[in-house]
Formats: sequence, C-alpha cells, structure tokens
Amino acid sequence: MQWFYLDRGARVGPIDDAELERLIAAQTISGETLVWHEGLSDWQSYASLGAAPATGDVGSCSQCGRPFLPSEMVQFGPRWVCADCKPSFLQRVREGATIAGQKNFGGFWVRAAARLIDGLLMFAVNMLLSMPVIFSSMNLKNLGPQETPPPQFFVVTCLSYLLMFAVQAFYEIYFIVRKGATPGKMVLKLRVERADGSRLTVGRATGRYFATMLNGFTLGIGYIVAAFDVEKRALHDHICDTRVIRS
Repeated sequence: MQWFYLDRGARVGPIDDAELERLIAAQTISGETLVWHEGLSDWQSYASLGAAPATGDVGSCSQCGRPFLPSEMVQFGPRWVCADCKPSFLQRVREGATIAGQKNFGGFWVRAAARLIDGLLMFAVNMLLSMPVIFSSMNLKNLGPQETPPPQFFVVTCLSYLLMFAVQAFYEIYFIVRKGATPGKMVLKLRVERADGSRLTVGRATGRYFATMLNGFTLGIGYIVAAFDVEKRALHDHICDTRVIRS
C-alpha cells in the first residue's frame, strides 16, 4: 500500500508499508500524524484509522506514538494504547477530555457566540462608515414633498454601502487567512482550517465568505446544520470543505 503523511504541513510520500513502519519506529510518524492512502476519503490521524496491525507487525500507540506489537497494546474503540499510557488514557476518558487523534469541533452555540462578537465589532465599524449617509439624510428635511433628493445623495449612499460591504469582506477574509480565525473566534479559541489541518488560502476564504450568504437564503437553516453534523459543519463549511476547531 502507498501511504502519504503530513510533516509540518508539507505532504510527504508515497511510502510503502515497510517505510511506514520504519518511520513509526523512529517516532517520525506518531498517532497524531495525518496520513492518507487510496481508499480514504480524507486525511486522518494515524491513530484514528482503527486498523489493528497484523500479528508480528509493529503498530503505534495512539497516545505516545511509540511502536509496539499488537500483543503489547489494548484496543479502545479505534485506538490502540500501550500499557504505560493505559492508566492516563482511561483517566482522561473518565474526565471527558479530548483524546489524542481526535479533533474538538466547534459546536453550534459557541460558533453563534463568536459570530455575535464579530457582528458587534462590525456594527461599530459600519456606524462610522454610515455617518456620511446620516448627514446627507439630515439635509433632506428641507426638501418639499414634490422634490427629489439630489444625485449626490444617491452617490454617497451607494459608496457608503459598497465600502461597508468591502470592509466586512476584508475583515472576514484577512483574519481567516492570516490568523486562522476572526477576532470573535479567537476570543472563544476557535479556528477555521481544512480537513488536513492547513489554513485556508485567499481563494478558499473568499469563497467561504460568499458561501455564508447562502445561509440567509435558507432562512438560517444553513447555520443550524452545524448542530446536527458529526463534524459540526454549517452549510458554507460543506461547500468549501472547512472545519471549525475548538482549541
């Protein structure tokens, strides 16, 4: 089988099974390393594959990443755990902690709170940008009932709304690309990434921003989808293949 793995965000491979075992033994590949081979729909952590190593073959502990024979590990669901890691693993399970190899996806309510924070920030900015329109509207009080607003009023209004739209798009795209999250998401320790853990490109972040507008056309159902999705993805996450991860 031909394998690929991610090393500091860079794709490495293909490598065969023998080379994979050598890298596991050298701890270059651990249980948390993202791997892929033909037949998988997406990148997955090595520990989450859940395939037991064949008898006599070397496997990897999903917690410490050290190589062990199957007889030296215990299987918990899709994870293999060595004897040394077993007590701490069980303790973390009892405490409800996120286990290595798993991603903690941001749920509906925490994402809604992050969007509320971003909305309040943008509301303050938009109020400043709308001041020219407000002042122009005040001058309309002197118009008679049969008079029409001057052309400059429509120009100022259009330019103000275009500027507000551009600032909001820049806000969303810039922070997602450069920081991995908008300020609202950063406050709540959320980040947006691809399935392989990489950050979004400018093109994908732009597409994601415009895809969020579809949620308005679905009366907000696109956002509610996140409450029922296994990976807590909203409609725009499905469209752009993104995930919101909680640190």
